[in-house]
Amino acid sequence: MALATMSIYKANAKSIMILVVAMIITAGVAFACSSHSVKTAPSVLYPEAPSVEAESTKGPKTCAQVEVSSLDITTEYPRPDMPFNAAPSTTVTPEANSKEVMIVALGPALGSMDSFKLKTQLTCTAKGFAVAATVIRSADYQGGVVKNVLWRPRIKIAAKLREPEATFEMTWKMRLTSGLEVEHADTPPYASQKYPITLSNVIR
Repeated sequence: MALATMSIYKANAKSIMILVVAMIITAGVAFACSSHSVKTAPSVLYPEAPSVEAESTKGPKTCAQVEVSSLDITTEYPRPDMPFNAAPSTTVTPEANSKEVMIVALGPALGSMDSFKLKTQLTCTAKGFAVAATVIRSADYQGGVVKNVLWRPRIKIAAKLREPEATFEMTWKMRLTSGLEVEHADTPPYASQKYPITLSNVIR
């Protein structure tokens, strides 16, 4: 009787062991498939950024006609109390009783397929200074995203005139993550935008 009971126990133990091994193998195969699908899943969206993003350039940049003390970049989103105009613009506001001016450059309307981090370059020119900002867009974007978030960059520049007047040039460029320069870009629901975009203002 004891021998029969022991045989049954061994048989049950062997069955349980086989079942555990099968479960481990199944879990391993499922994990491998899951890891593979995550690595190969395509995406054209950049992670959502906070309301204030990008980079800032601190410290003065002195040109013949003007001295730039700071350049800050933030992100704007559509609001009910402020029309979201797709066209880039530049405004210059002189500070009262001084040679200091505040320049605000609003960039083109962009979306979730565009990186929040701009590449900026500030250079002196023969008549003043210029800023070039390059937007990086995903090369996988083919038009339309599932959950698009509209935004646009806002560049704020503090400067001080060293001459009676100076010329400021703002240029917006776009480049794909593949390195290709973009000449026309669509950001639904707005019309196609031609690049580069250059705006010029005389500062007095």
